[in-house]
Amino acid sequence: MTKSRPRDPRLIFQTSSKPAMSVELDIVSDFLEAYGQTGRVIDALDSALPKLVDHTECEAGSFFYGDQEASELVCQSCVGPVDIRGIRVPFGSGIVGRVFDTQTIETVENAGSDAAHQRSVDESSGFVTRNLLTLPVTFKGSQIGALQLLNRAAEEGVKAFPEQFIRVAKALASGLALGYHSASVTEQVRENDALLRDVELAGTVQDALTPKIPGHLGIAAGILPYKQLSGDFYDYLEVGDRVYVIEGDVSGKGVAASLTMAQAQVLFRTFARDGLSCHEIATRMNAELHRDLGVSRFVTAFLICVDSTLRMVSCVNAGHGEVLKLESSGDSSLIPSSSPPLGIVGGTDFQPIEEQLAFGAWRLWVVTDGVSEALLNGQEIGMDGILAIASRFDSDPLEVAVSKTLDLVRSGKLQTSDDSTVVVIGDLV
Repeated sequence: MTKSRPRDPRLIFQTSSKPAMSVELDIVSDFLEAYGQTGRVIDALDSALPKLVDHTECEAGSFFYGDQEASELVCQSCVGPVDIRGIRVPFGSGIVGRVFDTQTIETVENAGSDAAHQRSVDESSGFVTRNLLTLPVTFKGSQIGALQLLNRAAEEGVKAFPEQFIRVAKALASGLALGYHSASVTEQVRENDALLRDVELAGTVQDALTPKIPGHLGIAAGILPYKQLSGDFYDYLEVGDRVYVIEGDVSGKGVAASLTMAQAQVLFRTFARDGLSCHEIATRMNAELHRDLGVSRFVTAFLICVDSTLRMVSCVNAGHGEVLKLESSGDSSLIPSSSPPLGIVGGTDFQPIEEQLAFGAWRLWVVTDGVSEALLNGQEIGMDGILAIASRFDSDPLEVAVSKTLDLVRSGKLQTSDDSTVVVIGDLV
C-alpha cells in the first residue's frame, strides 16, 4: 500500500478547477464503471477508494462490509500504509461497529481519547490513528457497511473534519451506497442463478431503486414497465421544508441504461440535498451527464421542488414532453419543454426555464411517452387524452388517480409499446 502525499489542508476546496461536487461524482461514476467492467464489487471498491482518500487528503481509508450471518464487519477494501483487509470487527465493537449500529456519522478528532478506539489494531499493525471520520453506508434502510477516512492533515487548533468536509463525505457515502447496493444485488442474483441474463439482473436493481413516496407529501407516482426492464424512473428527496421530485426517461435499454439511471439518481439526490433550485439542479446534472454519456445517450427529465414555506412549486422541463396543469375549475394549461434532454448539449447551450406555481387547487400530470403516445382505438391519445384521463380521475385521491391511469394500460384499454410512468402532484392548498 502507498501513502497519499499530503498537501496544505487549506487548499482542499480550492485546488480543483471542476465545479463543486464534480470530483466526488467522478468517484461514484468510476465505481459503477469499474463494476460494469470487472463484475466484481471488491475490484470496483479497490479502484474507487484510493481516489477518495487522495481527494480528501487523508492518510488512509477503509470500507467495512456488514456480514449479517456472522454479525461482524469485515474490511473488504483499504488504502494506506497498512493493509487491513480481512480484519473482522463484531457489530457494536469499536468506532466502526458503533457507527454501523447507530447509523450516525462520527468524527473523532483525537482517537486516543475515544475509549471505543481499538488500539490493539494499531499496535499489531504499527499504524497510528490520530483522527478519523466514520460514515454509515446505507441504502433504503438496508445497512451495507461503514466507510472510514483516517488521519486527515489539519493545522493546529483547526478541526480535521469541518462541516463542509462532512457534507461532501456524506454525499460520497450516499453515492457509494447506491452503487454498492446496485452491484451487490446484481452479484447476489448472479450467484443464485447463473443463467439469468443482464436485463434480468438490471431489472432487479431497478426495482430496488424505485422509491415508495409517503402519501402526505401531495405526490403520487407509479411505473408500469413494458418489459422486465424499464427506461423510466422517478425519485424524490425531502430537504427541510422542501420536497424535490424527478421523473425521467433514459435513452436506450438494458444494463447500460440501468447504470445511466443510477447515475442520474445519484446526481439528482446529491444536488437536491444541497437545497439548490430546479434550474441549478438541471444545469449541474446536464453538465455531468454531457461529460460522461456521449452524444448517443441522454435523459429526459421533469424536475419539481415543492416549497411548503414559500407555498410555491418550481419546475423545469428538460426535453420531457408537455406537462398538464389541471385546475379544479376545469381550466388547463401545458408546461412545454424549455431545453434539450439532459446530456445532449453542454455549457451555455443548455438554458432551461424554471416555472413558478403558487399553491392552489390544481394538479400537475407528468407522464412519459409510453402514456401520452398510447393508442386508443388505433389513435394516439396525445395531451388531449391525458387531459381526458386527468379530468376523469380529478376527484380521486392522487394515489388512486395514478393507479387507475396505469390500469388503463395494464388492462389493454390503452395500447403502448413503451414503459408507462405517471407522477401527479397537487391538492396543495
